[in-house]
Amino acid sequence: MNKINIKMKAKDLIKILEQNPDMDVKIYNGVVDDWMDISVDTIRLVKEKPSFVLKMYNLSRLHSNLPPVGKKDIKFFKRGSSWEFESNYVDYERDKKEYSFKKILLIQGIRRGKTVFDRIGSINY
Repeated sequence: MNKINIKMKAKDLIKILEQNPDMDVKIYNGVVDDWMDISVDTIRLVKEKPSFVLKMYNLSRLHSNLPPVGKKDIKFFKRGSSWEFESNYVDYERDKKEYSFKKILLIQGIRRGKTVFDRIGSINY
C-alpha cells in the first residue's frame, strides 16, 4: 500500500484518481483492520478571527482580574483558534467579520453492517 500525504488539496486527490481511473475507492478503518465504502460531502469549517477573540477577551476582562491586552498582542490570540465544524450558532452572512470560513471535502466511511469482537466488547461498523 502506497502511503500518501494526509494534508492534501482536491487537485492532489484528482491527480491520484486520474492515474487509477478503473480502481474502486475505499477508506481504511484501522480500528477493525478492514475497508469501508466512502461518502463525500462538501462542508464549511469555521474559525474565530484573532480580532474577535481579542474583543471577547476584553469583554470578559470587565468581570475578572485579567490584564488588559491590546492589538499589539494579537499574535497571542492567533494560536488559540483552530478550524471546527460550523455550528447552528454561526451564520455565514451575519458573522463573516468575526469568523473565517473555508469549504472542504469531507470523506467518511459508510457502515458495512459488520461486527468484530474485541477484549472490550463488540464493534459495529
